[in-house]
Amino acid sequence: MQILTAKTHGYLDYLMVIWLAGAPVVFGLEGVAALVAYSAAAAITVLALLTDYPVGPIKAIAFPDHVAADYLVAGIVTLSPWLFGSLNDDPAGVDFVMVSGLAMLVTAILTKDRFEPPRMRRRRGPVRLWMRRRTLARAA
Repeated sequence: MQILTAKTHGYLDYLMVIWLAGAPVVFGLEGVAALVAYSAAAAITVLALLTDYPVGPIKAIAFPDHVAADYLVAGIVTLSPWLFGSLNDDPAGVDFVMVSGLAMLVTAILTKDRFEPPRMRRRRGPVRLWMRRRTLARAA
């Protein structure tokens, strides 16, 4: 069930960056938990800024590749208590990275991984009407 559009996914990316970058200060996380949070925030920021979707300013990474990278970042953040053994000493840090990683994973799962830009409407301006009349006059 993919219900999130690329635009919504982009807004959620920026909200996740704020969450990850601010949480170590707000919740008093230290050590490995803070490092994981800041690293994930940096990775998501770079992805969001470089992705070709409505809220990405640079548009260098295709949106399906962005979603694949989101799966990777979410997996690393979710598994970080087991990847980095010293994180197990901080229960609040484990809870934080598990919740954050699972939120990123759910966002990636619920996202439509195909972004189709809106189609341009065909306009009938004065130049187009003039050319049409000219073509019809030649055909007659």
